[in-house]
Amino acid sequence: MQIAEITMTSNIDTENISIVITDTEQQLENMDFFHEHYKGITYDSEDPQVTITQLVYPKHVETVECHFCDLTIPKDKAFTSELYAMPFDTEPEDIYFCSKLCYQCHYGRVYSKDFQYFYCEGCGRDICEQCPSNGWHVQCRLLNDEMICNKCYEEQLFENGVDLESLENRALSGLFFNDSELRDHGFSEVHCAFIQSSDSINQYCEKAIELIKSGHKVITNYESLGIGGGEGHVSMWSK
Repeated sequence: MQIAEITMTSNIDTENISIVITDTEQQLENMDFFHEHYKGITYDSEDPQVTITQLVYPKHVETVECHFCDLTIPKDKAFTSELYAMPFDTEPEDIYFCSKLCYQCHYGRVYSKDFQYFYCEGCGRDICEQCPSNGWHVQCRLLNDEMICNKCYEEQLFENGVDLESLENRALSGLFFNDSELRDHGFSEVHCAFIQSSDSINQYCEKAIELIKSGHKVITNYESLGIGGGEGHVSMWSK
């Protein structure tokens, strides 16, 4: 939302704000938010500029900024959501939106964007697809045709190990683990390999398949991988 002009007048009890907003074709839904919560709001949808007048709310009210468009709004009227930045976070992000439209834009439902969110079928949370501090690190997996977060995928690996079919398809499904985590769940390191070619992938997968067919559960630990996962060191753990 492009804010071209803001003027404010006040009296003892209220703040009266007039705002001129441009680039409104996609933002008229935001106006519904103001109509719902405030008095004296007028705008002309035929005009290239939209003027909101007398946006009235109590003086000294606590305000927050919309995380998407940066519009300042009263906190008690803001739209909140349960979005998680990372799968292992115990609390959602402390962010606010001025409208459902801005929330949907931030989520990634209005247009394609980096760091959009997905719904985890495992834990029922909305989580960012990419790690906010490292966009190359993907925080979701497709398992049994369901999108799940890395936390749920980790729990599945500890319980069942990687599935045989993925290894037969030469997919090195795994995660970045701490060795202590794997040992705490009863796994022992079997093999470490440098993956750089189809031959190295085949050798690794055949060894893992052999272990699974002999009754073991296998986990692939990403030790260090190049950007995009093209090559790097992985270790095989089993129990």
